[in-house]
Amino acid sequence: MDAVSEEQLRRKALAELRRRRVSRANPEPLYLQATRSIEAILGWYQATRPVPIPPETELAAALGIGRPTVRQALAQLQQAGRVYAQRGVGTFAAPSVLSRPARLTSLYDDLQARGLEPQTRVLELRQTDAEDQDAIELEVAPGTPLIFLRRVRSASGNPVALLENVLNLHGQQPPEPADLERVGLYSVLSSHYGVELRVASLQVSARLASREERKLLALPNPCAVLVGRRLAFDSAGRGVEIGTTIYAEGATIDGIRLDT
Repeated sequence: MDAVSEEQLRRKALAELRRRRVSRANPEPLYLQATRSIEAILGWYQATRPVPIPPETELAAALGIGRPTVRQALAQLQQAGRVYAQRGVGTFAAPSVLSRPARLTSLYDDLQARGLEPQTRVLELRQTDAEDQDAIELEVAPGTPLIFLRRVRSASGNPVALLENVLNLHGQQPPEPADLERVGLYSVLSSHYGVELRVASLQVSARLASREERKLLALPNPCAVLVGRRLAFDSAGRGVEIGTTIYAEGATIDGIRLDT
């Protein structure tokens, strides 16, 4: 996208936000009004190569609110997996493949829904003990037995994502690699363990790919990757999964752009 079209997009977005200015007469909190208004422009940014949305100062001016309120709105959108921040560059609309915390479908299901044929290769499957941070997030005692799972997900024969999961299966045996290579993880959790995931949070960030990630995902050097990290609970409120999905920004499989 050239500089002129980026500027046109910025002007279009700010004009839409001025039309959606928050109302202090509305009893709903200002940051929630701002969240919905900003979310309304994100689709335009998903339809382009990664271009940052307008900066906080411009968002605040267009919406008629202060920067702290804009930060609250952006934090809500980042928590929902709708945007991600890249330090020193700006805030970006998250690819739609990462924007699925409410539905809690797996990447396997999402690829199938796009008419692609997912394949999975299990790289590592082992038992581990909950370290302090994992224990806090999953709300279990440190040292609780957990399962560590690492896989590469491909579509139509092309690597799409590297997936790492820490699972709390409450002392049950780990799943079989063959099952994990046949269907998505959430299907295995449902059919083998009776676990239905109901609540999750998602954080999205961007960084350069490591050497190992470039090798597993067949990426050039250098290459940026998007990282989605989610925390999921079951219907009883028990922590079940800490999941990390790493994939190349702007990946295209069979002519389908995965981040739009």
